[in-house]
Amino acid sequence: GVNKANYFVTRDVQQDIVFQKDGGLFGELGIIYTNNGKEALDYKNYLRIILPLGTKLSAVTIDGVEQTIVPAVTDAASYEGKRFTKPKGFEVEQVSQDGKTIFGFLVVVPKEKQTTVVASYQLPKPELINNNHLQYSLLLFKQPGTEEYPYTFSLSFPDSMKTIKLSSGLSQKDNRVFLKKNISGDEQIDISL
Repeated sequence: GVNKANYFVTRDVQQDIVFQKDGGLFGELGIIYTNNGKEALDYKNYLRIILPLGTKLSAVTIDGVEQTIVPAVTDAASYEGKRFTKPKGFEVEQVSQDGKTIFGFLVVVPKEKQTTVVASYQLPKPELINNNHLQYSLLLFKQPGTEEYPYTFSLSFPDSMKTIKLSSGLSQKDNRVFLKKNISGDEQIDISL
C-alpha cells in the first residue's frame, strides 16, 4: 500500500484455472479487500499480479464493473510534464521480468468499505512432458507484512484428461482439483495431468 491504511485491511483471495478443450489455460484471480478502519484512510494499493511469461490480460473488473484497460504511463517526464493529460481508462502497467509477465495497477478501497477486484487472463499453452503429461505449477507469493488470509484455488479440466499426481493438501472431485486454506507464507501447488 502507499499509505498506513494497510493495517486495517483484510483480504480474501480466490484463483480459478480452467484447462480448455483446445489445450489453452484460462485463469481468473479475485481479491476481496475489506478496509475495516473507521478512522483510517482509504487504502491505496499498487497490486502486482505475477504470471508466466506470455500471459495476456483479458479483463479487470472492480466491484462488478469491467474496466477499459489502457497502458499505464510510467515515464516520469511524461506524467510530470505541464501538458500531461491522464489517459482515459484504467491504467495497467505490463512488464516482463525474470521470465514472468507482471501486470500492475492501483486499487483504492475506501475506509469502512469492501472492494472486489477480478483479473481474467489467458495463460500460454502448457507443453507436454514425456509426450503425454502436462504439469501445472503455481507459486503463490504471500504479500510480506500482511496477516494470513483465506485462499481458495481450483483447477478444472476436460473429460479427456485425468490427474496423475497432486501436491499435498489438494483435493479432487470429478474434473476439479481444489485447495482451501489460510495462507501464512508462500505456497507451491503442483498438478500433473
